[in-house]
Amino acid sequence: MNKSKNLKIVGIRSSSSNDTIHGIAIKILKQSGKPMRVVEITNKILKIKKINSKTPLNSVSAALQTSKHTIRLEHGLYKYQK
Repeated sequence: MNKSKNLKIVGIRSSSSNDTIHGIAIKILKQSGKPMRVVEITNKILKIKKINSKTPLNSVSAALQTSKHTIRLEHGLYKYQK
């Protein structure tokens, strides 16, 4: 009598890409329409969301460096890439 049961997973929250540092940074760059410094992007993110990091600037910088949606123009300066 092996009956398959529908199991419901409780307590797991999937986060939207807009909730992440990367998602918020991309949204900020998209809305800006111009290149921005990592410091500016970090300050705007901190107004929206608390970053649980000792070095939020480094966290934002790492997210932008590894993103396929940004182009690094020079040290600390990024722009949105479609």
